[in-house]
Amino acid sequence: MTWYNYTPLAPLIEWYRDDGSRDLLFRECTIDGTTYRVAVVGEIHAPEIIRVETVDSDGNLTPEQGRIVGQLIDHVITVLRLTTPLHIEKLWFGRDTISFGSHGDAAGKPHFGVSISEHFAHLRPDWTNTAAVFDRTYNERAFFKLLADVAQPNLPLQYRFLSLYKVIEHEFREGKKWPRLQNFVSPWEAEFRALGVSGQSLPNFLHSLRDKCAHIKVGNELGITGLSTADADLVGAVMPILEKVVVSQLAEQYPSLRFEAHSASSGLQRIPQPGVGSDA
Repeated sequence: MTWYNYTPLAPLIEWYRDDGSRDLLFRECTIDGTTYRVAVVGEIHAPEIIRVETVDSDGNLTPEQGRIVGQLIDHVITVLRLTTPLHIEKLWFGRDTISFGSHGDAAGKPHFGVSISEHFAHLRPDWTNTAAVFDRTYNERAFFKLLADVAQPNLPLQYRFLSLYKVIEHEFREGKKWPRLQNFVSPWEAEFRALGVSGQSLPNFLHSLRDKCAHIKVGNELGITGLSTADADLVGAVMPILEKVVVSQLAEQYPSLRFEAHSASSGLQRIPQPGVGSDA
């Protein structure tokens, strides 16, 4: 039995299909005893899907196999960007990408078809607030550019984390010290503890992740490069909390304005700020 993972590529097309007859690239590799087959599917001028087969699998992948599938997909995208003139990107819906799984046909060969369309009618941005934010923040546009980069999910994870770190540094660092940070983040310490990712305090964990995102190596360990790794998972887990910290800080500085944290898969989400009111 073979399990097929599919990752659609942008731009959005009406119908994604695969029967094994449109492979533009096909490679096989064995990693940690498991055989994977990687393919790029589509037209010669327009790749549409990345397919990763996990051979002799019923689809119940171990966490490590799932991570390897993610790394193979990321590496295919890397190679396509380096060897073709095409703009290669996963298909994004708001803040999320999508993927599919299939067992194939009765013979275990690729047999996949899906129609995808966009529906964003439920989103209701407050354009009056947007105009007010534009007026009030122009003189601090370099700072807010960093914050906007955090909200771009197609940017590399380590870049988005370092942008967020710079925002927090701008707000809380005084000389070589961060005297207000520990007290300010205390409303989110319980949420951070619930993640079970570290015994460090949230500020100390923030600084340790900064080193891993900024440097190619920390000690003898490889830093975070944007590939699917355990350390990258840690960054992804803690960033929503850090975004809430930043939104809360902005609510104190600009009480008449509203800023959004963007980590929820449903798109724009207003984050309650512990102990912080609004005069909007």
